[in-house]
Amino acid sequence: MQETTIMNIKRVINFIKNDNTIGYIKKFLYLVENLDKLDNVYNKLKQQEWIESFDFNNYDESNDEQYIIDFINGNINDRTHIASKINKLIKNDVGARSLARNILCVDHIPDYIIPMYSINENGTPYVIGDEDGITRIDADKTFTVPIFDITHNVHSSSRNVKSGVYSLLKTMRNLCSSQILVAESMHLLSLINASYNDDNEKVKNIMSINDKLTPDVISDAFSIIEDNDVEVSSIIINPNDYSEIRKFNGEILDTDFNTNNVIKSRIWGANVFVTGMATAGTITVLGSPKHVGAMPIRTDITSLPYDNPEQRKIGFNTFENIGIMYNGQKNTVRITL
Repeated sequence: MQETTIMNIKRVINFIKNDNTIGYIKKFLYLVENLDKLDNVYNKLKQQEWIESFDFNNYDESNDEQYIIDFINGNINDRTHIASKINKLIKNDVGARSLARNILCVDHIPDYIIPMYSINENGTPYVIGDEDGITRIDADKTFTVPIFDITHNVHSSSRNVKSGVYSLLKTMRNLCSSQILVAESMHLLSLINASYNDDNEKVKNIMSINDKLTPDVISDAFSIIEDNDVEVSSIIINPNDYSEIRKFNGEILDTDFNTNNVIKSRIWGANVFVTGMATAGTITVLGSPKHVGAMPIRTDITSLPYDNPEQRKIGFNTFENIGIMYNGQKNTVRITL
């Protein structure tokens, strides 16, 4: 751990120890949540809520680094607090970047509620079934969306903790986040692809073009969806094909807003999601979330300590219980290039 980091942590501890208006630390985890901002900790103390479990009676000023490492690598209750902070950051990241959470209607359901939906007129629901298989719903007017688990474990050797505990936690958090959002997005794309590969699909909204992609082609795709009294909400495109859209003029392509790693721009108000998980040579235009499908969430993203003492590893388990339903092609248009 760098010397400047130790000095800043020591200043933080001494400041709080001598300030009776703040009392003892109620949230030591500010140091974990702000891994790259330790230089600003001292100036922000009065706005923070600190953790009560920091024990000043056993604090040895001559051994700052070891005390902090022991705290982070300590008992299960301590790391549960750290897991909750990591979990918050993972949820924010997945919520902003997951295709499923941005394109589908997200429903948070309690444990005792069965996620049931009705088939819309001319709709053909597709759901993720057992063992990640795809199931098509044909007969019933109402149907149940199966709930399945997405989980990811991340471990690191305890030998790495002392040398880079803060950057290590950040890396573990980012790894969990990327695995969860990729799984959610891939499940949605697999349902969309299955519907277009299904010979029995009732609706075939496919536009094939042999020339370059133009705004008129996108406009025609919008019109097919809008004829159903549904507004267009999203466009999914592969990075290789996005180069054609980037040539559109500013009256059509809006890039003047805060974007994340997936939403690159907007076309006539519809978010353009650029992802390598999308099939190259295809552009998928989708209606509003309530008309495209649903994502029932029984247990939202949760992170818990998941150590392996036998191999001298510390780690976290991140999981969720969700379902994914895509309502066929009635309010979706696929453009093939």
